[in-house]
Amino acid sequence: MGNYDGEHDIFFLHCSPDILKDNGRWYEVVLNLASEKCGHPINREDLIVHTKILNHRHGLSVRIYWFLSTQEHPPIVSFSIRKLETRTAWERVRQLQTEDVTVYGKILNKTSRGALVKIEGLRGVILTYVDKHREELVVGEELPLKIIEVKEEYNRLVLLHRSVSIRLRLLQVGQVVSGTIRSIKNYGVFVDIGDLYALLPNSKMFHPSVDHPNQFFKINDYLKAMIAELDRKNGRVVLESCGSKDY
Repeated sequence: MGNYDGEHDIFFLHCSPDILKDNGRWYEVVLNLASEKCGHPINREDLIVHTKILNHRHGLSVRIYWFLSTQEHPPIVSFSIRKLETRTAWERVRQLQTEDVTVYGKILNKTSRGALVKIEGLRGVILTYVDKHREELVVGEELPLKIIEVKEEYNRLVLLHRSVSIRLRLLQVGQVVSGTIRSIKNYGVFVDIGDLYALLPNSKMFHPSVDHPNQFFKINDYLKAMIAELDRKNGRVVLESCGSKDY
């Protein structure tokens, strides 16, 4: 797992993993980087290279690690049982996500936009800014959760409360929903539509030129609106007015 002589993140435009593997382009890059770092040319046979693909969209983002391996400079390699256990844990949460399993995690800490939990030994974040019950969350409380994003390369594990996840699956763009206004901000109002809050922004109100939503709305007002945007991955619902009156 270590101790590398160097590492670098590189983006290869319009490249696939197979092409990168076959043509050895990363070796050319590493040879230049290692030579520049050492201050003298490095031979290809003196390099041990490890690559990790971070994502691929319009190409490949690759994290490249390398050892220098010469008689004068033999590589020093570290091993870690904990690292192996962590890799197994990431494989396990990916499997749980694929199988849509409900997992249970205790809240470790709360933040302004979420709560931290531990799942399979990994730290994850619950997106609670859309959860109408977020004010009631208690550190140490165990919650039923659904895994919505697993990105080991970024150490990112994102979850939603199970009730919020289920509610999101039942919603569709264009669907008319109703609820009660629970919060009024200068950019819009948040509406309780059952297990989660949806945002009706100023730009999608019947009165888009409004200076502040409190000119037309009050807390606990009943509102009917249409779903304009639905982001299940991030638990985000955006509404728009569906008539001459918002409520």
